[in-house]
Amino acid sequence: MASARPSWFERVVAWSGRHRKGLEALAVIGALVWGIAAGVTLIPDPGQRPGPLGWSTTCPFAPWSTLVLLGFAGACLAAILGLRRLVRRFGPGSPGAGG
Repeated sequence: MASARPSWFERVVAWSGRHRKGLEALAVIGALVWGIAAGVTLIPDPGQRPGPLGWSTTCPFAPWSTLVLLGFAGACLAAILGLRRLVRRFGPGSPGAGG
């Protein structure tokens, strides 16, 4: 017997559908921040010793820290695409809404 109360998934989809623009803006800001931070790790710094790239950078862990930060930026962008797909597929008025 189905209950009248929506499941947690339906509640999350409804909430994310209502707040989609704000969540997307937050994810874009996050991607920009992570991307800028990744770029900053590669800025030359004469006070440091040369790293694996052959020159001294602001971050002694470059290029590994750069790759990790770019991965975080990519995760933010993937979250935007996933949220759009989730709302489009299961949001109110969609064929997969189930009710």
